[in-house]
This record gives sequence, C-alpha cells and structure tokens, in this order.
Amino acid sequence: MAGKSSERDGETEPIAGGEFPLPDNPGDFVEEIHRRADLFIVWQKLLKSKDLKIKQRAVERLTDLRYKSLADQTEEPQQFIFDMPRPNRD
Repeated sequence: MAGKSSERDGETEPIAGGEFPLPDNPGDFVEEIHRRADLFIVWQKLLKSKDLKIKQRAVERLTDLRYKSLADQTEEPQQFIFDMPRPNRD
C-alpha cells in the first residue's frame, strides 16, 4: 500500500497527493481504487485481523452494505403532504 509503515521504528512514509481530481461518482472512485488494489484481498485481511475492533467494524460495514441497500429498496416512497391554507380571495 502507498503508506507502508515500518514495524521496527514506527515511522510512516508520506503518501503522495493524487494525480487527478477525485471522480464525482463514488462508484467510479471505488472502481479506480479496485484497479490499483484488489479490494477483495483488502477486505479479507480486515476480516482476518487480530484486532477485534477492526474485524468487528469490517463485519458491520459489510452487513450494512448488503442489508441497508435492500432496506432502501423495500421502503415505501416518502409521501409529501401539502396542507397549506389557501389565501382568502374576497
């Protein structure tokens, strides 16, 4: 990864700035990251982490990605009720 850390001395290499502006579409951003680093491998490493908090957060996020999107699809559309009094026109 770009910001490799040395386990011996605890120092972190600086991460260079981006070559291009970030895409407007979040999906395009994820696709670009996936072209540079296999996100399946990254997620597997997170899920196999020895740090329980990292593992728990990864499981929560993956669960949210799966079920939150389904819940959004099954929810009824939000209704807008306009109940404004009309002006008096005498």
